[in-house]
Amino acid sequence: MDRDDPVRRFLIATAVAHYAKAPRWDRAGLVHARERIIELFTGTLGYTHVDDLGLDPTREQLTSRLRAFCRAPDRRPDDVLAVYVAAHGEVLEGSEDHVLLTADTDPDDVADALPTVELARRMLLDTPVRRLLLMLDTCYSGQGGSELTAAALTRMTRHWAGEAGTGRHHLRPARGTGERRRVPPTAG
Repeated sequence: MDRDDPVRRFLIATAVAHYAKAPRWDRAGLVHARERIIELFTGTLGYTHVDDLGLDPTREQLTSRLRAFCRAPDRRPDDVLAVYVAAHGEVLEGSEDHVLLTADTDPDDVADALPTVELARRMLLDTPVRRLLLMLDTCYSGQGGSELTAAALTRMTRHWAGEAGTGRHHLRPARGTGERRRVPPTAG
């Protein structure tokens, strides 16, 4: 990395608006929310939109494509990566883990949905990415999901302390703690 190279800013934005196994969960409005984020980040904030995910990713698509982007040979520690995910989310009873409901989530087995912590781990662990803004526009993102994921991010990034100019991450729920969209009862 040359010190004269400008910091690169990337946006990856996705929304799960359609659920193949649970059409009652469909939220067409999330497509518009994603478009507004793309307009804001690429226009006002000067980010480059990376359209690797598009709409309605499955668990495997979401995690593998984000990881591939973060592990790409041209990725640098000073890159800034903003990731926006609009989808249903739940906090699991018992474990209190926040999970994301991807397009392939089984409505009868929400406990097997994608843990938000895993999403963060796939983007950060053993990748050059050090500056991450993870925006969750999900149910319960402000009611436990952000705190749990922030704690996991801190554990994962502790070893960055010795690296110059690195170690910034931020998790921001897109909804306040008093706001939520409720997933139908069969989702947990």
